[in-house]
Amino acid sequence: MLHSTGRLKSYSHQLLLLALEKTVDTHGTFSMNYIEYPMNDSRRKIEALKNTYPNFILPMIGGESTFKQFAYAPFPIDLGLLGYRFLIRHKDDSLKYSNITTLEQLINRKVVQGEGWFDSNILRANGFKSVSEVPTQSIGNMIHFKRADVYFSSFVDVDKPRGEGVVVDDNLMVYYLSPRFFSSSKENKAAIERIYTGLTIAFEDGSIEKLMDEFFLGKLKQYRIKNRKVFELNNKYIEGLDARYQHWSGVSKQYIESRIK
Repeated sequence: MLHSTGRLKSYSHQLLLLALEKTVDTHGTFSMNYIEYPMNDSRRKIEALKNTYPNFILPMIGGESTFKQFAYAPFPIDLGLLGYRFLIRHKDDSLKYSNITTLEQLINRKVVQGEGWFDSNILRANGFKSVSEVPTQSIGNMIHFKRADVYFSSFVDVDKPRGEGVVVDDNLMVYYLSPRFFSSSKENKAAIERIYTGLTIAFEDGSIEKLMDEFFLGKLKQYRIKNRKVFELNNKYIEGLDARYQHWSGVSKQYIESRIK
């Protein structure tokens, strides 16, 4: 029996079910209980570390220092697409950003990110000089009132309304390796290894790409992820992850090339 949180019809939940179904012949049948009461990220991690619920599985993002506390399946849940970050800015600043051609021109902008987000450390480590962290609901106001210049949004919430005058830049984005893994207590290594095996099978037979198409392809095309100026950043915080992750670290680019013409 496994336990999971999150929306029942979400991509990550459907992917977890897919991985388990792909391993029924080799690992046997399974059952899953859905934990209905709400938990924020911090609470989910605490419950996973305590192993409060048998085989409690959660999708998790972070660096080596976070993942070493858990058992995790080193396959990127969204094929690594979470590392593509769209530039959100004020609508009046289009000329200012249309002239940016180098990363050096971008790192001097005042950046705002969500409070406690792992991404802020990556940006600072790559030379961004001013990175503020605020509650998520305040990000739009920071851009609207020009207390910050830019916010880097994942494709998951790039279309989220952020208030009057706040827009997605038409051309620029940054990219860094930002793996999100299914994780659990170290007491649940057998379940995690089953999930990893199922994910690799589902990738090789094309099932994951089909699921990605269903949930995300339309949005990726709408926001022209393939036709943007991309500045690649280094993520030093993932050094030391399970070596198997390196085999999958480039599949995001493979997916974009194969699916978006």
